[in-house]
Amino acid sequence: VGLAGIIDGSAPLAAGLRRGPIPNLDILPCGNRPQNPAELLTSPEFQQVLTDLRSQYDFVILDTPPMLAVSDPAAVAPRADG
Repeated sequence: VGLAGIIDGSAPLAAGLRRGPIPNLDILPCGNRPQNPAELLTSPEFQQVLTDLRSQYDFVILDTPPMLAVSDPAAVAPRADG
């Protein structure tokens, strides 16, 4: 279970969160590679996941591939704070 499954509604947010290797670090993996990543990342459901994460954590770090490699970073960047 990961971000893709949470966005498409097949799993709740809590099911995707994993404890990180250091204290107070949780990780939300991508999960199964979706057929339509750009569509999922521009959906209102992705924005809601970010809102939910921001309410639970002090910092939410978004990791994406390099900007020119695929369209994912261009879809995620407008939803990030910085």
